[in-house]
Amino acid sequence: MNSSMMKKIWGNAMIGLVIVAVLVGCKTVTEPPAPGVELTAVDVRCTEVWLKLGLSGNGSRDFVIKRDEAVAIEGKIKGADTLVVDTGLLPAKRYRYVGYRKTQGYLTESSQPLEVTTMDTTNHNFIWQADVLGDGNASNLRDVCIIKENDIWAVGEIYLKDSTGQFNPLPYNAIYWDGKIWKLERVSVKYLGNWVVAPLKAVFALSSTDIWVSAGVPIHGDGRSWIMYHLYDMGVLEQTDGSISQIWGSSPNDIFFGGSKGVLVHYDGSTWRKIETGTHQDIQDMWGVYDKNAQKNTIFCAVSSKYEGGEKKVLQILDNNVVKEFDWSPQIIAQSVWFAEDSPLYICGDGLFKYENKQWSEVLGLPELYKNMVRGNHQNDVFVAGDLGIFAHYNGKTWKTYKFPTFMIFHGLAVKDNTVVAVGEDGDRAILCRGVRTQ
Repeated sequence: MNSSMMKKIWGNAMIGLVIVAVLVGCKTVTEPPAPGVELTAVDVRCTEVWLKLGLSGNGSRDFVIKRDEAVAIEGKIKGADTLVVDTGLLPAKRYRYVGYRKTQGYLTESSQPLEVTTMDTTNHNFIWQADVLGDGNASNLRDVCIIKENDIWAVGEIYLKDSTGQFNPLPYNAIYWDGKIWKLERVSVKYLGNWVVAPLKAVFALSSTDIWVSAGVPIHGDGRSWIMYHLYDMGVLEQTDGSISQIWGSSPNDIFFGGSKGVLVHYDGSTWRKIETGTHQDIQDMWGVYDKNAQKNTIFCAVSSKYEGGEKKVLQILDNNVVKEFDWSPQIIAQSVWFAEDSPLYICGDGLFKYENKQWSEVLGLPELYKNMVRGNHQNDVFVAGDLGIFAHYNGKTWKTYKFPTFMIFHGLAVKDNTVVAVGEDGDRAILCRGVRTQ
């Protein structure tokens, strides 16, 4: 075999060895293993942060969570993850958290750093304007709705005397704030050929020209003209069913109406439908939040009777308008309900309670007076109002109680940004208190 042939064979062999080496060196590319410790923020408030810690493995495992290099939380985890809360924080402050696995007393594995900034508190300072309305004859206001700071409706019944000192038998059933003065209004509807001005129980507005009120049956209007939907005459409700006193909706095609005897009706913009609630107790209040991402409502109803006893329930209206009973372990009178996307679920009445982390706890430190209504903007901006002039505000860290005369009873409450309005009665006259937050 000549030398040129040997070189060719040797070259081909070398090329083959290189190819084999390359093939042997190439391994299948796989994703990196999931981290053994994961830390995420579930909820960030003014003075506390809720954290979810995931820890790989089985059985009981020890963990440590550090805040700004100092140990904040220690514990054991048995499942895939656990929810913990870090309290006593400062508002509007940035914190850095790291979760660790603890093995035989040593920190052996850590999560990625997690930075969060706590919410700031809101301002307790309001400038108040209080008005007493009507000349007597059991004048009162039952509900209020803020469309914007210069566009507010309150409803009830207000009686004035004429020039002879006699009460005008035709009451005003609404009052409107245009940014300068309160104007008494009569919401009148035609029924059986006659114009009727009835006492109103509730008001809810989606816009300045899309307003719902209730006189026991729904009434819809644009602030000038009104149309009544007599659900009994329409065959939606039976004569033995209760009357409408509560309204909440997410859009003109999605409105709920609740009231006495557990009555509940849904309006989709064209059709009315009665919803079975499983209770004959009064629906005292309802509140909901529409989730734009999930495109669905979360709605709760407070069910009880302030004076007559009976059932004490919290109901939840599901997506398909089926009603289920929600956990209400405190079993006190549930008078009002409110929540926001970023807040706990609040129930007030014979006390104030909040639901978070799948359990109820009582809010302590407030006067032990009956609370008729709870409303708010966000978790750091919550208000309650009720009997004997009680009115209080939570700014995310502390509660402040405002001093109103003890003969006042607040029935209705509405909050919008920096404006809050409470309405009710003062003896036999109506009261209306409007607060504007100062910067």
